[in-house]
Order: sequence, then structure tokens, then C-alpha cells
Amino acid sequence: MFKLTLASFVNTALLHTIFFKFGSLTLATENPTNNGCTPDFIKLTISDDLPKNDRSTKVQFFCNNWNSISVYFRLKNTYDEHRFFSIEHASTGNLNYLILTITNVLYINTWNTDVIVLKEPYRNETLNIVPIKIDVKEANDRPTILPQNLLTEVREDVPVGTLVGNFLISDPDDGKFGDLQVGMNTREDIDINEWFEVVKLSNDTIQIRTASVLDADEYWNSQNVIHNERRGPTFTFEVEVRDGGGLKDHSIIEITIIDIGDLKPVCNHQTLTNQTHWTKRGAIVTNLDNFCRARNYMSAVVFFQEVTYSLISDSCKFSDCFKTSSNRYKGFKTTTFNGHTCQRWDSQTPHKHSLNQTDRFPDISVFDAANYCRDPDGEGLPWCYTKNASVRWQFCGIYKCPGVSDCLKTSISSNRYNGFKTTTFDGHTCQRWDSQTPHKHSRNKAHKFPDISVSDAANYCRDPDGEGLPWCYTTDPKLRWQFCGIYKCQGVFDITNNGMVKLQNEVPSDIMNCTLSVRASDKAFPTINATFSLLIEFTKCLSDTDYQNIQWESGTLEQTTWRECPAGYIGQVSRYCTERGYQDPVYNCTKSSIDNIYKKLIEDMKTGQVDIVEVLDELSIATSATYENNTLFIGDIVTAFNILTKIIDVVTVNTTNLENITNAYVQTINNILDESTIQTWKVNINQTGSGADVVLKITDSFVEKILTTSKNITAEISKSNLYLKMGSVQSCSEALSFPEREKGSFLEWARPRKDKLMIDCDSTVESFSGIMYRNLSMIIPSFTSSTKSEDLRVNAPVISFTFYPIIKRQLVNPVEITFQLFNHSLDNARCSFWKDSKSETSQGYWSDEGCRQKIVNKDKDVVVCVCNHLTNFALLMSPSSTKIDEDQSNALSIISMIGCIVSIICVVLCLAIHAFFWRFVKSVRSIIHMNLSCWLVVAYILFLAGINRTENKDVCTLIAVLLHLVFLIIFFGMLTEGCNLSYTVLKPLSSRKPGIPLMIASYVIAVIIVVVSMGVSQLHGYGTEQTCWLSTETGLIWAFLAPVLVVILVNFIIVVLVIRTMCGTTAMSKKSTKGRAKAALRCILILMPLMGLTWGFGALSLNSDTIVFQFIFAILNSFQGLLIFIFHCVMDKKIKDALSKQRYKWLQSLQSFGVPEGKRNKTEDTSDF
Repeated sequence: MFKLTLASFVNTALLHTIFFKFGSLTLATENPTNNGCTPDFIKLTISDDLPKNDRSTKVQFFCNNWNSISVYFRLKNTYDEHRFFSIEHASTGNLNYLILTITNVLYINTWNTDVIVLKEPYRNETLNIVPIKIDVKEANDRPTILPQNLLTEVREDVPVGTLVGNFLISDPDDGKFGDLQVGMNTREDIDINEWFEVVKLSNDTIQIRTASVLDADEYWNSQNVIHNERRGPTFTFEVEVRDGGGLKDHSIIEITIIDIGDLKPVCNHQTLTNQTHWTKRGAIVTNLDNFCRARNYMSAVVFFQEVTYSLISDSCKFSDCFKTSSNRYKGFKTTTFNGHTCQRWDSQTPHKHSLNQTDRFPDISVFDAANYCRDPDGEGLPWCYTKNASVRWQFCGIYKCPGVSDCLKTSISSNRYNGFKTTTFDGHTCQRWDSQTPHKHSRNKAHKFPDISVSDAANYCRDPDGEGLPWCYTTDPKLRWQFCGIYKCQGVFDITNNGMVKLQNEVPSDIMNCTLSVRASDKAFPTINATFSLLIEFTKCLSDTDYQNIQWESGTLEQTTWRECPAGYIGQVSRYCTERGYQDPVYNCTKSSIDNIYKKLIEDMKTGQVDIVEVLDELSIATSATYENNTLFIGDIVTAFNILTKIIDVVTVNTTNLENITNAYVQTINNILDESTIQTWKVNINQTGSGADVVLKITDSFVEKILTTSKNITAEISKSNLYLKMGSVQSCSEALSFPEREKGSFLEWARPRKDKLMIDCDSTVESFSGIMYRNLSMIIPSFTSSTKSEDLRVNAPVISFTFYPIIKRQLVNPVEITFQLFNHSLDNARCSFWKDSKSETSQGYWSDEGCRQKIVNKDKDVVVCVCNHLTNFALLMSPSSTKIDEDQSNALSIISMIGCIVSIICVVLCLAIHAFFWRFVKSVRSIIHMNLSCWLVVAYILFLAGINRTENKDVCTLIAVLLHLVFLIIFFGMLTEGCNLSYTVLKPLSSRKPGIPLMIASYVIAVIIVVVSMGVSQLHGYGTEQTCWLSTETGLIWAFLAPVLVVILVNFIIVVLVIRTMCGTTAMSKKSTKGRAKAALRCILILMPLMGLTWGFGALSLNSDTIVFQFIFAILNSFQGLLIFIFHCVMDKKIKDALSKQRYKWLQSLQSFGVPEGKRNKTEDTSDF
């Protein structure tokens, strides 16, 4: 309501006068209300902590009578509202607001007043009066906790209730808002409340304490903790403080639980049993890896639960050792530690000595000491004189038996020994080290001893000068010093840190098992360990089942296990045990029926009543694969050969029994060669080195007996494993062919094959025999000499041919043998024959003496050999040194051919262009270029025309020599290019040009290398079976590769120096890095074809597995001529300048012939383009 005052009265009267005078406005007489206002009552609740000038309190407010007029808000001052508040009107679009502004510091109170709405602009008309209530309440201030972050550590072994951290909390509010609550927040998968608790001591102090026993090891594989590899797992969580009004604060806590290594490693079992056949020193018996695992946090996180292993004790002893002193050793070892055989002690050869008194030995006499290791002069370890004249004596590697009370640990050296022994090995008392009586010495430096001082070393055995074993000076004036008999603590086994169980000494043959006590130590905490037992059982060779399905028990190393033959056989089966396990069993078993045939034959031979046909028939039946589910063992084959040999001795042939005897004999041979006997033959080859070569010999002997006993006999026998023909040569006119497939009666295996033998007739002979063995590749030895080191295989049927009477001289015209290959993937064919040994103690082998290859046609799987004698012929081949398949090989051949042709054309064009513009481009560099280009043309033509001319050996050799020479000239020409370039770039001001002398030298060096190679190799290796090039087998290829590699290396260095010099010029330094890189790349591309750098891919292509490099090598080098044409002709600046000059002359010539100006211009424009 209004209060009437004088001033207001005057103002009102004045206004009335004014408005009345102008007649523009009259006072409204009606009372303003809050009708039509929204809201019709305004209630504002605010906090007492709102600052002065705060305008954040706003309420939407509107009345219906405002109707597009401007309004003004005023707060009615009922008490002291104007001290604290002011209001104003604000609008946004169609919305109207009342904004409350704080004008002073508030206190808790309630104001009830009105909002007066006045009309603008004069504010003399009240439009609305709306009640308003302003309620100022107490503010809820945020509590605080300090510190805001806490990083701390706690050991996992601390007791429950251990203090982890202190915190101060505060809240400025009183009353209900000041009642603070505390708690912890963490990740869902980690219950931090299980380990820690928050204790509120007062309203301003809290503590974090351990709530249970901590365990760092539980979380080593958790993904939700921070892994501190040096301490333990780190947990991150929050401690939260909250007031009664819901406001809160928090502190971030990081607690690392320190791993103290409280858990021992855990092993899979307390006792581990391992079976092994290894007994030799150095062998690895087993691996304990992952048998034990560490459980502590640090070991798991840092070392992945790994442990280290060490040997505590070993129940096994040396196979040879001495228990007391070495001069009492009475063992039977007769070799030194590195294998030299001992000389007898009663012998003076090869070493003379005086140690031959009986009282020096523990034996009855020196004679009884034989050549056993002994220690007659007190060396400290058993030794002996050797039978090697250049090695007088050596120790025998025999040490003190393990388990002695005083020994050197294997992990320390003898000069670190700090035991308390004071006597030598034979009982002499030691002299003090700090004494010079009775023996003066200089071994009295403290740093030479493991003791604190020399005085502390007393008279204990020590090794101050590195003798290798502890010793001492003695108190005996007559004996200066002696070893103390302290040796390395030795057992049979040793265990490495990573769990490899190794044999450090040989296992005695009578020991069947050893028990090892093993320590598994935590890798992060070495003092934390667990122990377990390892039982090693020496099975030597593990039990298994052989190819005859016979079960074998475990065997002893280097011992033979024997057992009875299967039922129906006589003899024994043996199996030898090696370090690699059992060898294949040797079935020295003979079938009873075959043994009976042999015994009966022997008895009949004594009486002279041998029915040869009957014996052979019975033998052929007994050796048949279908007879009594037959398996032929070594004993069967040996006995059968004995029978066949006896038959040869007693056989008499006539026309009536020839067919039966021969057929039965050949049938037995055929049975012995059956596929079912392959395993038996393999075992025999492994045991004796002899295989089906004995078949060749016995068959030849039989045929020789037949044909020398009865002349003019003809026979032809075809079996599943061999074909035999005997006949007369009286009707021979020109040549004999064996076999004659058009006439012979062949089985299916022989008819389609191309194998044959051709030989000229000989008037000095009467008959012949020919034998073709189907396939002996798996049952006959394939070595060519006593070394037996080559991987060779018989890769065609073995063909035998002989004239009778036997020709012992060389054939006038060689015999020609055609072999069809079994396996076309094999390579390196060798025409060979079986050469029997003249000595009974040595074996035969395949020889190529007198034989050579005539034709190799692998496309038709045929190799033709010629030999100057008759015998058993075979073709030996080995796996190919390269493994490029046929498609890749063809692709490489096509690329090389196309590349060579394109290169020839491009190089010829390059030569022609240089010749045409020679007066413009003439220089030393151009002369060297043209020289190289000419030889490249020669090389390409020679390569295309002659590389595969292997059918004629002489021509092939000539081509190989020429290719060797030409390519060496090319490479030394490339070296000339490099040297000339380096001289030009590195010494640009020099007037000396070494290019021409170097080019001449390249010819000389190349010729010298080729001539020397020809002389040393005697042309052997120039040309191979596959190509007319240098042989890799003989090593001749290095006469080419060595110079080439040197040239490539030198030129590579030159290119690097040129690029480096180029990049150092002023012009290049102004370019960007990208620009310099482009320039360097362009330089490499230009120089690469001239300097042979592309041949670097040749080194990478030597391995057949790197087929990609072989293709890159083929492309770059076959297209070398194209690259030379592009970079050194088309892009050559001198050529371009010469062409430009020549073009100008051509234009002048056209002008002189009257070519119109327009056409001249057009011609010029086109040329310029």
C-alpha cells in the first residue's frame, strides 16, 4: 500500500496537471490484482552461500494484461528486502522471466513481500501485484579429505590391523550436513574390503588398516591390477567421504602389496621316474622344464613361474674311480682320458721308462699291472704311458670316488678351495704358508688365498698358483710339495639351471638306476626352494615291437639281446643296443625245411648220390613266398646260398635235365629277390655291408658252370624278378641285342621297358649269357667306394652280360647299355658296374672304370652307357641338388631365351648407333662401353646356341671353355667400367685415363684364369650331363664364381663412393632429401647393368628354396642388353646431342631440295616434340 507523503502528493498533483493539460492520460481508479498472472504466487528457496551479484535465480512469470507492452518489476520493501535482493524483468522470445539478484551477503531468513509490475516507460501505472516468498536456507558445503592421493606399500606378511594410511576429513556445515560417512570404492572383480578396512577415529580423522592376511601371489595373473615387476601387485581404489546432504569427496589410493617370497615352488610329483637308454658322458637324459613351477608373485610376473634346478646329491658312482689314494687304484681301464691306448708297464716300447718296480704298483707284479692305468710315481691321479709314439703319457680321467668328505665343488676352481685338510694324499703334514721352513717359497701373497690372510690359511691345502688341484709344501725336508688328494666332487649326473639332466660321467654297466635329489629354486627368490627325487632307470634301449611284430624287452647299452627264433625256425634272433636305441633285429633263423634240405645235401654229397633236380625243386618250394606263410630270414638266405653253392660244385648238365635244373635254380634266386625279403636284405646290408650283390655273384657262377660244361646250350627263363637267356653266338652276324623283346617270352614287367644291351659279335667266343634283374635298388649296396658316404641309388634294372669263354681283355668295340629310369627326379647319372673285392675281408662296390655316358635323355627317362668290358651293369643316380619343379624350370628357360634375344637386338642397335655417331661420342668411356657390348653379343649367342649341346662331349667341353672365357672377359670389362668411373669422379682434374690399359688387362687376366683352370682340371668339369658349363661337383665352378664375386664387391664399393661424392656436391646439397634420393636411385639404375651388380641376385638364388631370386636374377641378367640400350644409348646425353646436330643437317638438306617453308616448320615442330 502507498504511504502518502508531501513529495508524493506534489508529484501526483503535478502529474494530474500535466496529463489534464495535454489530455493524453488519466489515472486508473481500479485496484491492480494478480488475476491472470502465472504463477499467482512466487516462492523462491535459495542457499545462504550464494555470492553477491549472483543472478542465477530465475523464474518464468507472465500476466495476461501485459499484451505487448513493456513492464518493469519492483520488489516491495516490507522489511529489509532491498538490502539483499533486487528483481528485474527479462524476456527471451515469447517467454518472460523474473530474475532475482543477490545484493548483499545472505543470512538464513524468510521474506514475504510482493512483486509490483509497473508499466513502462513512466512506471506510473501498476499493472499487477503478485505475492512472493524468498526463503534463504542453510547451504550444504562439500566435505574434504586429505591427502587427495596416497601411494604406499605394505608387505604381505604384516599382521591384521596394520596401519596403511591416515586421512583428515572436514565439513564446514553444522547440524545434519556435518555428519560424515566414509567408505571404499573399487572395481567389481576385486573385493578390496576383504583386505582393507576404513576406520573413522573421529569426525576429522580416518585410517586405512589391513582387514585380513594379505597375499600378493593371488593376483599375479589378474588383468585388473597394476603389475609392479620389482615389488608386487598394485591396487587402485577410492576412499570416499559423504555428508548428510549427499555431497562427497574422495582420495585415490594406490597400495602395492610387497611380495616377500613366502611360497615354495610346487612340483608335479614328489618323485619323478624317467627311463632312458643313454649312458654315455654328455648325453641329455631328460628335461625337467615345467616339472616344477614357482608360485610367488614376482616369479610369476617376471619369470613366468620358472624355477632353477640344481643337483643336491647323486646316488650313482663313477664307473671307474679310486676310493683312497690314486696309487692304490686297481681298476682295469686301459685308455687315457682322450682315448689313447696304454703301453704295458713291463714294456719299453714305444716309450722307455724306469717305473717298472713291483713295489710301485698295487698288483702282484709289474706283469700283472699289464697296461692298466696306475699311479706308480704319486702324480695324484692314475695315468699311463701311451702306445702313441708322439704322446708320452696322459692321465686316464679317473678321479676320486664321489661321496668323499673333502672335495672340490664343480662350480668353483681349485684356488677357491677353503677346506681344512692339512695332509697330502699319502699322509705328509703340510707346512704353514706363512713359514719358510723347511721349504722357502714365494707363495705368500694374501690375494692368492681364499682366506682373510696368509696367516689364516695356516697349513691347509690350497692352490695359490693354479695347479688345478689343492696342494701344499710338506714338513718333510726331502719332499718339497705334494697334492692333497682333493679332487672335483664328481657324480654321474649334472643338472643345468634350466633343468637339463646330463650325464657328466659314464654310467657303469652294472648300474640299473640312480636316485637324484633335486632342488627347485624360485627364480626371483633363490633361497625359496622345494626338493624332489628323480629316479633314473637305465633301460638302455626301450622296449618295442619289431617289423615281425615281435615284442622286445628293454636292452643294455652296447649289449646284444638274444631270443629264440619263431616257431618252425632254428637259430637265434639278436638285437644290438646303441645310444640311439635298438638296431633292427637280425633274424639268424633258418626254416626247418631249408635246414633239412641242406643237411640232406651234405649227406648225399658224402655218398656221391645227389639228386640235383630234387634238391633244387625242394629248395624253390621252401623259399617260395606262398609256402607255409613264408618269411625268409637271413638264416634262410644264407643257408639257401650254401645249398646253391654246393649245387654249383656238383652239377653236371646234359640236354635232358638242363631245363629242370636251370628253371629250379633261377626260381630259387627269384624267390630270394621277392619283395617280401626287402627288410631282411636291408638288415643284412646294415650288419655286413653286403646285400643282393651275392645274388649277382652266385648266379654268374651258376651260368658260367652251365655254359662251360655244356656248349651250344640255349635257354630262356622269365621270372617275376629276373630274366635269363643263354645261347650260342655261332649264328651271330653283326651284333647281339639283349633282351630281344620281339622274340623272347617276357612277363609283363619286362616287355614295356626300354632297357637293353647291344654288343658286337666276337668270333673268339662260343656262347653268351644275359640276365636282367627287375629291381635291386632297395636290396643291393649303392656305394661306390669304401667311404660309403654318397647318397646314390640304383635307378634302373641291373643288366649282366658275359661271353664264354670269358673275355678278360678290353672290348674292341664297347658294349652299349640302355637304361630306363625308375625315378626320373634323380640326377647325376653314373654308368657303373659291380666290382668284386679281391680280398675276403673287404667288400665290393660300384665302379665306373671303363664306362661312360653316351646319351642322357631324361625326357624319355633313358640313359645310354658304353663300357669296354662285360660284367653286371647298373645306373647309379643321386637326388638332384636343386628342387625346382618342371614348370618353374621351363619358365626360367623361356625368360632367359626371350631376354637373350631382346638383349642381342638392343646391344646390336646400341653398337650401330654409337658407330654412326662415333665422331660425336668418341671417348675412353665409349670405347669401354662398346667393348663390353660386343662381348655381351658373343656371350648371348654362344649361350643360346651351345648351353644344351650335351650330346657330344667334346663339343660341350669346347662350349664350356668358351663360355668361361667370354663371361670372365665380360666381368673384368665391368670391373674396367667401375675403375674408370671411380677415377673420373674421384679425380676429375687428372689427365691420366687408365681405361684402355685396364681393358687390355681384363683380357689377359681372363685368359690366364681359363688356361690355368684347364691345366689343373685336365678339362674334367668343363661340361656336365645337363649343361655345357662348369661343374659344381668338381668345384671348377669356383674358377668363375671367385673372380665374379670379387668384381661385384669392388664395383659395389665404387658405386657407393660415387653416390657419396655426388651427394656432397653443391648442386646436390641444395636439393631436398627426396630429390637427393631420386638422384641416387637414378645413378644406381644407370650403373647397375654396366657394373654387374645385378649378379648379386645370383648369390641369393643359389638356394633352390629362394625361387623368387632365381626369377629376378634371370630377368635382370638376360635383359642386361636392354638395360644398357635404355640407359646408355636412348638416355645418353652425347647421343641426344649428336642426334640433334645430325637432325639440323638433315633439315638443311631438306631445304636445299626445295621443301616448302610450311612443311619445314612442320617438320621442325614435329622433331622438337
